[in-house]
Amino acid sequence: MEEIIPNGTKVLIFNKTDSQNDETKFIKGVIIDSWESQDLAYHGSSWYEQIYKIQGEDRKIYTGTYGSAIIGDFYIRTLSDYLKRIRSLIENNCEKINALNTKNAILIETLLSLNPDKKEENNKDSNQSYHDYDYYAGDSEDIAECLKGFKYRPEEKDEILKYYK
Repeated sequence: MEEIIPNGTKVLIFNKTDSQNDETKFIKGVIIDSWESQDLAYHGSSWYEQIYKIQGEDRKIYTGTYGSAIIGDFYIRTLSDYLKRIRSLIENNCEKINALNTKNAILIETLLSLNPDKKEENNKDSNQSYHDYDYYAGDSEDIAECLKGFKYRPEEKDEILKYYK
């Protein structure tokens, strides 16, 4: 069984229906009581969960378990565990952005290979880069507009993550 979070601990309260769509919807609260559930196992080994009673900053009383809504509609996380979760989500998003930028670079190279005049012009102009997306606007205004927002710099990942620590 997990460690019991003591009364008076500040926690974040999540509604299981909100949190599936948005990790940023929560209510701040303080644990005011806790107890062990009855045996939740249908068969086999016993299974118990700690149930917490939390006073939300909205003055409402919530009941939930830690980490996921095993009993009821609410669950809680400590601030430190939630910060770890957010950092992990940010890092995963950065990895996805990096993968998309790699795919975009391949698509741009393919686009250039289909238009040899543009490729030759690009090779002549050493200041031109694939990240100067206005250069490709003649090929497709829509593609150029979509690509303007993709400027992920993986070398800055650690610096960005420090901001959220």
